[in-house]
Amino acid sequence: MGIIARVRRRKKGEHLRQAEHERWRHAEQEREAEKHYQGQAEQAEQSEESDWGTVLEVSPDTDADEIRRAYRRKIRQYHPDRVSGVAPEFLELAERRTKALNAAYSQAMRAQRGTHPLQRAWPPIMIGVMFVVEVVWICFLVYLSIKFFRFYF
Repeated sequence: MGIIARVRRRKKGEHLRQAEHERWRHAEQEREAEKHYQGQAEQAEQSEESDWGTVLEVSPDTDADEIRRAYRRKIRQYHPDRVSGVAPEFLELAERRTKALNAAYSQAMRAQRGTHPLQRAWPPIMIGVMFVVEVVWICFLVYLSIKFFRFYF
């Protein structure tokens, strides 16, 4: 075998190794992108599930009866028994959604049990009280300034 044949074989081997390395690197990038995408999807799902108001589609300051009605309305839509005759993918999705609804409902009930209606109304009440106190204070200062102004002049 000649020198030219050996050089060609070596170049062909290097070319094949480079092509294999490129394929491996491309597959690794795809795996990383898939992991990143799955991580983002899980984060979005967890953040959606962590806020019971968005899962049940109610505002956080609603009463327990409204939360109960929203939960029952949503569970009627997504319960696995409603989709038992369709594809298994839908059944799995319905189970996950039902678990999220149950968790959100229990969080909402715990949150409602811990808060008294007056606690939810406390910040606006305090704003009103502080406004009244400030107006009274200003009136008192004006009164004093008028009284002492007349006293000096």
